[in-house]
Amino acid sequence: AVLIIGVVIFVGIELLGKQTVIAIYGERYLDAEALMPYLLVGHLFITLSVVVNSLAVVFKQTGGIFAANLAGTIFSLAFGGLLLKEYGTIGAVVGFTVGCALPFLMQVLLLKRVAND
Repeated sequence: AVLIIGVVIFVGIELLGKQTVIAIYGERYLDAEALMPYLLVGHLFITLSVVVNSLAVVFKQTGGIFAANLAGTIFSLAFGGLLLKEYGTIGAVVGFTVGCALPFLMQVLLLKRVAND
């Protein structure tokens, strides 16, 4: 259910990106529409992480959830800031998106290892 809701939101915002930016921020920030697909990829990884986290609970491997989220947070804050300084807004978006993907990927690898044991 969480995955379906995430996909519906992803598609809806992608299709209504311009209208969403105008409704929330006004036409002054319309350039932000170009960044929305990249931000949505980050949110898709967050949604997928929720699904993977539930599997971690089933396998009683919840310690990996904390470690993976910590790694993603550190990456997002540390490298996101550096990327922002160097590349502007797109750098911050890349830092955010990678910071969201990292916990998901770490959790998948951990659970794959646990499932094979």
